[in-house]
Amino acid sequence: MSKKWIISPAPPAEFVNSHPELLPTVARLLYNRHLTSQEQIDEFLNPDYSQDIHDPFLFNDMNKAMEIIFSAVKEQKNIMVHGDYDADGVCASTIIINCLKNIGAQHVSVFLP
Repeated sequence: MSKKWIISPAPPAEFVNSHPELLPTVARLLYNRHLTSQEQIDEFLNPDYSQDIHDPFLFNDMNKAMEIIFSAVKEQKNIMVHGDYDADGVCASTIIINCLKNIGAQHVSVFLP
C-alpha cells in the first residue's frame, strides 16, 4: 500500500522576513498553525503557565492519587513508574521519576514494556 505524503507549504517570504528571530522550521510550524501575529507567536512560544494549563485536580481521583504518592514517599515505599517505550513515553517517564526524586522518593524504578 502506498502512502501519499502532504507537505505543508512554506511560509511566504513576507512572514519569514518579519520574524527573523525564528528558525525556518519554527516559522513554518507557526505559519501552518495559523499563528501569524506577534501576539499569537509570543503566546505559543512563551506560555503563561498560570493561565494556560488546565487544573490537574479536574482529573477524577487526583486528590486520592496525590495522597497515595506522598504517603509512599513519606514511608519510603517502592514506587514503579509504568511508562511507554516510544520517545514521548520515555521522556514522560524520566520527568515523573525526576519529580518523584525531587519530593524525596528514595526507591523509584521504571517499567517500559
